[in-house]
Amino acid sequence: TARAGVKQIRPVAAPQHKRAFDNRTFPRRVVANQLLPFADQTGEKSFAWASSGIAEMLSANLSESPSLRVLDSVRVARGVRDLRIPPGPLEESLAKQLSELWSVDSLITGAVRRAGPRVRVDVVVLQPSASGSTTLASFGAEGNGEAEIFRLAADLGRELARRLGARERRPDGAGPQTASLEAARAYEEGKSLLARGDELTAAPAFERAVAADARFAGALEKLAETYQSLGFHEKAIGAAERAVAAAGNRESRSAWRARARLALLRGDPAGAEKSYRELLNRYPNDTEQRLDLAGAQAAQGHNAEAVETLKAVVAVDPNDPRAWLLLGRSTISAGDSPRAIRDYLVRALALQTQLGNEKGKADVLAATARAYQNLNDFPKALENYTAARKIQSAMGDDRGLAGTLRGRALIQQAMGKVAEAETDLETARKLYEKIGDRAGVAAAWNASGVIEEARGNYGRALEDYQNALKLRRALGDERLLAQSYDNIGYIYYLHGEYDNGLVFWQQALDLRRKIGGKSGIVLSLQNLGFLATAQGRWDEAMKLFAEALEKGRETGQKDAVVVSLGNLGILQGLRGRFSAALSSFDEALGNAREMQFQGALVEFTLKKAATLLELGAAAEADALLAEAAGAIGQTGNSEQEADLEVLKSESSLARGDREGARAASRRAIPLARKSASRASILDARIAAASSSAPADVPGLSAALAEAESVGHSLLTIRAAEALARAELSRGRGREAERFAGRAVETGQRSGWSAGLYRLYALQARILERLGEKEAASTARGKGAAEVSKLRNQVPERLRAAFEALPAVREVLATPGATPGDRSVR
Repeated sequence: TARAGVKQIRPVAAPQHKRAFDNRTFPRRVVANQLLPFADQTGEKSFAWASSGIAEMLSANLSESPSLRVLDSVRVARGVRDLRIPPGPLEESLAKQLSELWSVDSLITGAVRRAGPRVRVDVVVLQPSASGSTTLASFGAEGNGEAEIFRLAADLGRELARRLGARERRPDGAGPQTASLEAARAYEEGKSLLARGDELTAAPAFERAVAADARFAGALEKLAETYQSLGFHEKAIGAAERAVAAAGNRESRSAWRARARLALLRGDPAGAEKSYRELLNRYPNDTEQRLDLAGAQAAQGHNAEAVETLKAVVAVDPNDPRAWLLLGRSTISAGDSPRAIRDYLVRALALQTQLGNEKGKADVLAATARAYQNLNDFPKALENYTAARKIQSAMGDDRGLAGTLRGRALIQQAMGKVAEAETDLETARKLYEKIGDRAGVAAAWNASGVIEEARGNYGRALEDYQNALKLRRALGDERLLAQSYDNIGYIYYLHGEYDNGLVFWQQALDLRRKIGGKSGIVLSLQNLGFLATAQGRWDEAMKLFAEALEKGRETGQKDAVVVSLGNLGILQGLRGRFSAALSSFDEALGNAREMQFQGALVEFTLKKAATLLELGAAAEADALLAEAAGAIGQTGNSEQEADLEVLKSESSLARGDREGARAASRRAIPLARKSASRASILDARIAAASSSAPADVPGLSAALAEAESVGHSLLTIRAAEALARAELSRGRGREAERFAGRAVETGQRSGWSAGLYRLYALQARILERLGEKEAASTARGKGAAEVSKLRNQVPERLRAAFEALPAVREVLATPGATPGDRSVR
């Protein structure tokens, strides 16, 4: 989403970090573990868990050999389910397909049999090839009864590792982790449910596992992960704490994973990253640890580093859809949405479609929508969000649906569909609250703030942004913290609290410099540009917006380009470069129309109308104001409505319709107050006081004092000019001279060339009234010089209207001629 005019945009941060380890140590083709559940040939329900349970135990045993790479058992189970692979012997074509799909050299399968009290487990290791499958090994072991399965799995695991050529093994390996059949059954049920994407039902299964064996560290860690996925933050912390306690001081894989999980949940992603790095040092061939490491890096906002980690995963395992999805997400957050769509998400979607994984497809569609959202291709973003929503609703995926609805709400708000946005966001917040997802609730508060801001309800927006910040401070994502700092700083900026705004914006910039966020730095440049514009540092503002425009084009941030172009138009207009200003506005508006970026369309239509009024082209300006009035009905932005009424007031005043000007300015005041924008309120007050008959001198005096205290240069000029005219009409020449001088001084300091000639004309008139003809002539000469400089900056078609302006004719007239007292903005 984006802000226009004096409003900021919020692109995603793009951190840049050096690679933390050498990915060349990652072998390309190595052995996979649990590719298929074992065939259950016992015919007994009590043994059903053993089909996947034995494979899980063998997997745990193999995973303790650093020289082997093992596939995540949930990924394998999900693939088996998605491809509808029956347990048991594999056809050669299917074995070859699976070997290619999972990028492995060997497939491990087997069977469980029972004869009376005796239980037998057979293991088969296959090596698929183009010419067929070769059996590398076939062996088995027997024991008495179901309870012997744990011992059989341990013995077979050691033999399997030996035959696969594992030359070393951690002495404190995971082993079976539990001796409870009940716990093992429940654990396997939970893993199976996770493979189907059913976290809600998986959680109770893991709860039963840990109830049966309170020291089952693997089940506790998986329970914590499931709670975290569901957003049950406090429950997740409790389960992770129990997992760490159960693992004790051991240096096993499950112990390190439990410590990493707890660190993530406690808002310490850096601590989690440290644990995952330790795991990688111990198990350098494990893709799962690299995926987790990338997650910890992304949780800190270190997305460029996460991208490098994930590239190492897909280099060795190019058919892992989850890795491609995570790579796409991190690339989006790193500020390169086009590459995320083109190179990564399309691969993820193709793989999930091949597997028939509906949840996976929805996840990819939602990520693709976010990428298009960052590129401000709102129709494509809406299309992908809607497709994801359809799948998630059908599946009952509350967490995924909440995220999709939140993203879709922001798109609808940007397209001016405020009612639809509010409906989606309300549903999303309720879903997040239902599942207890703190990060989701924070994101919903932030999105609510965006919508309230877009409507001009800045007081409500500040409350929502502060609620989001409170939650985000405990979550540790520096990218999202920077976003919250930006949002709060912007509202303080609107309230005229520039020092407070600068504090928050500086915190955001510091974080972005720390994490190297390209797109986030664009936002920070614009923030500083808004502040420099308000404070009259217009040369500095021009440089900031020019750099933001360049970087926005580099990163493909269309909203950044529109907002930078529009603000450059505002600054060009203030400097009297009217042709350049109108050209910038036209380019910004053309891009905004293509994007359906309603907020920017309204904002820069109003700013273009203001420039035309400055040039005396009242008819063209009025047509644009009518166009903006129709569009404002879609955005519902009260600040923009107030700006519209102020411009209507100035247009009426330029035509000599004081009553119309007074009516419009009176309509502007409550609208501005509703928005809580201090600058907008001051602007409306100045317009109302100026259009009164006689002018409201006390009101103008109060407005001038406030504008000066806030440090807003343009409003200071407007209030001082209006006071000078008011005092002159009252016959108070010295007071009028003093206020005109303040306006001129502020205008010269800021480089305000657009209307400086008008101030000189006013000074000349005041000095003539005071009898100081020589000084008046000098002031008129200065005004004529300013007009001469402006002529070539006015489009040829508008020069006649400009030269017909009263103040222009006044400075070009013979001394003593005073062709009127009207002025335009």
